[in-house]
Amino acid sequence: MQKNLSYEQKSGEHADQILTEVPGVTVKDFRPEDIEELRILAKNNINPLTRAKLQTAGIIDMAEEAAEGRQPLGARRMGIWLNDSIVGAINVGQPLPNDSSEVSISYFIDKDYYKKGIASAAVRAIVDLKNSEGYDVVAEVNRANTPSVNLLKKIGFQFVRYDFREGEEIYKRTATGPEYAVSS
Repeated sequence: MQKNLSYEQKSGEHADQILTEVPGVTVKDFRPEDIEELRILAKNNINPLTRAKLQTAGIIDMAEEAAEGRQPLGARRMGIWLNDSIVGAINVGQPLPNDSSEVSISYFIDKDYYKKGIASAAVRAIVDLKNSEGYDVVAEVNRANTPSVNLLKKIGFQFVRYDFREGEEIYKRTATGPEYAVSS
């Protein structure tokens, strides 16, 4: 089954945006004027971010780099938007050094938007896009972060292994899986 992807390139407010299956939810590149809103979002979510082993300062630094056009080659740092507000962020890493057909993904969503399908829609849209480009997508998640584990499983990720050094489970969704096969 081929997934329908909605990727728009347009001039104007956001040059690139990825539409999702949930009305009003998009994934967009950060702009310089988005950074203050992201700082507030990160500050309001310090406990969930800390539990997920994400560094608030790192998220803001990555967004600032993206807004200034300084993203690492092949990486994308984007915001998850609900209508006109940033409610989360997604980082898609550059192809992994050990396998150029894999990219990594990490994400967070504002605690006020948990269990509303927003994170699932945004992550699914990005993963569908990367799979359609031929990339397998890998995510590392703390096994205690049950909502994130469930999100990954719901959108087709499979458990690969447990990383004892990092204390995280590794999940992967392949570009060639039966449900996500890319048609030429």
